[in-house]
Amino acid sequence: MLPDRACAVLDRMPGLGFSPDFVAAQREALVLARALVPEGFAGFLAQFEKGLDDPEYVDLVRCGQEAET
Repeated sequence: MLPDRACAVLDRMPGLGFSPDFVAAQREALVLARALVPEGFAGFLAQFEKGLDDPEYVDLVRCGQEAET
């Protein structure tokens, strides 16, 4: 249901320290975003990729993930 580019982003996440449950939730969110706003999906995915390239952003998201549990 997702393009290869989105799958590649999701495949990177465990190596950045994200839990399998969090990655699964992000996969569901990407599927939903693509279904609801297909014309904006490429831009959304680009921002997601950019965020994962920023170590400070990754740390912030991981802290938020840890706070949820």
